Amino acid sequence: MLRKLFITFSLVMLITGCQPSVQEQLLGEWESSMFVNAQKFAELSDDPIPPGMQLELTYSGNFVFHHGYKYTEAGELVMRIYNNGEEVALRFAVRDAGTWEVHDAVLVQTTTDSKITALDDISRNMLAQSPELADAFTPVKGESYSSDIQRIDDDFVDLKMKEAPYLEVTLRRKK
Repeated sequence: MLRKLFITFSLVMLITGCQPSVQEQLLGEWESSMFVNAQKFAELSDDPIPPGMQLELTYSGNFVFHHGYKYTEAGELVMRIYNNGEEVALRFAVRDAGTWEVHDAVLVQTTTDSKITALDDISRNMLAQSPELADAFTPVKGESYSSDIQRIDDDFVDLKMKEAPYLEVTLRRKK
């Protein structure tokens, strides 16, 4: 009886001891993506969207969780503005670096260096004409944000931001 108990206990310890921690599972390179449709964009907006206009936001990029709790990210953000049948796409390159840590099932990231660059003349002109948009696209060094880890496995991480705008982000392990 004691032997069976010891074997069972040993197997449980072996199995649970072999499971990687959340921190270990996050390490490596991931493809990240996010989409905010027109309805969600309108809900998130501080100001009402004018009639006949819709906005959508798409982000795709690469995210790397490094040993030593550092991260780097590089991607492209596209804001599509639909206005009475016409479409304008604003395109931006996003580069971000910082630190990360996990508390329970919450990922906390703190920006240490970040840059958002307009990729075309239309995007540059829009930022020049709209100071409030330019402010929204100005990263703040030292800013932290938290995300609930909804799911994590060898291939996917699903995150939901804990602060506004409460967006969901999917990371897919880069192979």
